[in-house]
Amino acid sequence: MISCRWCAPHLGAASDDSLPQSPKQIAERLTKRPQPTATMFRRTLSLCDADNGIVEAEFDAPTDFATAGGFIQGGFVAAMLDDLAALAAIIHADQAITVPTSSFTVNFLKPVLLGRLHGDARCLKLGRSVAFLEARLFGTDRQL
Repeated sequence: MISCRWCAPHLGAASDDSLPQSPKQIAERLTKRPQPTATMFRRTLSLCDADNGIVEAEFDAPTDFATAGGFIQGGFVAAMLDDLAALAAIIHADQAITVPTSSFTVNFLKPVLLGRLHGDARCLKLGRSVAFLEARLFGTDRQL
């Protein structure tokens, strides 16, 4: 059984008994009040593992985000990664938290093509005031 401690305080669940039990139900709860970036990038959650601080999602960036070369502009790619990484910390926390970004490094291994993208993120370490997070973005071929 999967539970998400973040869902109850933010999305109106009455108790732990009413928390969703499947990844699909957790994703539905988290998308009821999505971050602006989630809407902008058409993010759909496919996995929420609160115990391990892991999330997976699909993105479908609009063609408006493309460069003249047909790739997604790097700032938009970074925003997708930042959105996903923060969500990994939020669902992993034992309490409701916000996750402002204090430092963020992106390594672009190759240009990101338009189309459906898959991303995953995990919370490596969650301290009292700092979280260490990792996020990756893949094309439809699941290659970095």
